[in-house]
Amino acid sequence: MRTMAYSFYRFIGVLSISIVFLFISCSRQNDNNDKVIIGITADAETINPLYSFSVNEANINELLFLSLIKHYWNHEKGDIESEPMLAKGWNWNDDSLSITLDLRDDVEWTDGNKCTVDDVVFSFDLYSDPEVQSYMYGAFENFYTDNNNHVLINKTFEILSPYKLVIKFKPGSNPSLFNIDFPILPKHVFEKIDRKAINN
Repeated sequence: MRTMAYSFYRFIGVLSISIVFLFISCSRQNDNNDKVIIGITADAETINPLYSFSVNEANINELLFLSLIKHYWNHEKGDIESEPMLAKGWNWNDDSLSITLDLRDDVEWTDGNKCTVDDVVFSFDLYSDPEVQSYMYGAFENFYTDNNNHVLINKTFEILSPYKLVIKFKPGSNPSLFNIDFPILPKHVFEKIDRKAINN
């Protein structure tokens, strides 16, 4: 009888301590409302957008870096639609071989530097550079490129202002908004790194 009573009181004691720890744990999580925790199926190898080959890495980078355009599936229409992200608007020219982008002027990097067309042009240069070997390398067939598939900056881009840019595509190509949809990178950070060492 004494053993049963001891076991019962021991059980009540353990249960009480567990409940106290549960409340303490929950109250800590509720006090910190500036975090979002998302579980993923595997570790991310990198959060460098240049080398985000897996779906998990791409999803993380979509949260950290803006693209010019965002694409989503419209269930009602049964089609992919595009909406602005870093670009607040765009216009295709009559022959669809160039697009004029108006960028938002209210976007800053975490260090306070403004995001401008210089970051956009630099990003195209970096993604297409054969020395960098990004996940996008070789995907610029609609752009003016050299023999190594490196985008020719002077022939492809016309900077109209810090927040307005024309992107030109080569004749005979069939460009779309998907051609300009990838994370934009901060020029003032990445230009300081040797391109052969960026993957490190």
